[in-house]
Amino acid sequence: SWACGCRDLHDIGKLKLRNYITAEEKPLIVEEIKYVRKHPKLGYESLKERGYSDFILESIYYHHENYDGSGYPKNLSGEEIPLGARILRICDVYAALTSKRSYRDAFSPEVAMEMLIDEVKILIWKYFLHFKEQCMRKRKKRRSDMQLKKNQ
Repeated sequence: SWACGCRDLHDIGKLKLRNYITAEEKPLIVEEIKYVRKHPKLGYESLKERGYSDFILESIYYHHENYDGSGYPKNLSGEEIPLGARILRICDVYAALTSKRSYRDAFSPEVAMEMLIDEVKILIWKYFLHFKEQCMRKRKKRRSDMQLKKNQ
């Protein structure tokens, strides 16, 4: 399935960065982060040469985009992010949370899932508030329009 292919290949672009990133277990410096952020494009280009489907290529290229637009490489947001990339992003975050890092221990699968659920709840709440605000504006405009018609 595409999910298995993406899971195994989504960070393949990092292989091309071995000469730019130290292997030491310490936080990345700014210069290294700049190179790491190129890995989706490098992976995309490498796999495109091998004939992977557009769906897999898009999923890999955009798998670091965040729903709020704060991700990379293109700062896409919401529905602009291809569905495969959104799914892969969740899988990637889960894998990162459950992996030991130089700056923290791995979270248990249960805690990682709770953290993901909390993020979804926050996102849903933000969308609810935005929706409510839009509804209130439309309602206010309708009332204003009705008052104008009434006064004419």
